[in-house]
Amino acid sequence: MTDRLEAASERAGSTTADVSVDHRRSTPGLWARRAFIALLALVVIAGLVGLFGVHSRSVAARGRGGEVLAVHYASIARAGLSTPFQITVHDPGGFDGPVVLAVSRDYLDLFDVNSVNPQPDSERGNPASVVWQFDTPHNPTFVVSVDLQVQSSRHFGQSGYVVLERESGRHIARAKFRTNLAP
Repeated sequence: MTDRLEAASERAGSTTADVSVDHRRSTPGLWARRAFIALLALVVIAGLVGLFGVHSRSVAARGRGGEVLAVHYASIARAGLSTPFQITVHDPGGFDGPVVLAVSRDYLDLFDVNSVNPQPDSERGNPASVVWQFDTPHNPTFVVSVDLQVQSSRHFGQSGYVVLERESGRHIARAKFRTNLAP
């Protein structure tokens, strides 16, 4: 039966004639397509498990008087996304004066700073840092939240620091950290 169909097909001038395939020429292309599909699958899986999102961490530093400075920050971020940045200062004996925080200017330049909550009572700066001064807190724990968004033109991360100071400028505690940017 198949012989009759093949013969009829040849007489009708079939356009589906057998074409010989050179397997030596198609092998590199086949492996290139397989590699591309595997790479694409890895990117999709990485996205599904959240590797391309914002990841946060916390660092802490202790002063000689028992003060604790903690910074919650984005360890991995992406351009255009909001990132966490929260500074917590705890003084077990209570604060006897204003809270003075110095944040590295290079680190803040990585972001669009939308707001600081609570607002500092005064702000000054120098080439290395921005210094915020807050009135004396009534509680032993003081928290500052900074609303940040990575600038869209940024493609590389930046190290940063927060320093808890006295009004005199003397450092009490220093916390260092780094934010890396994902594509």
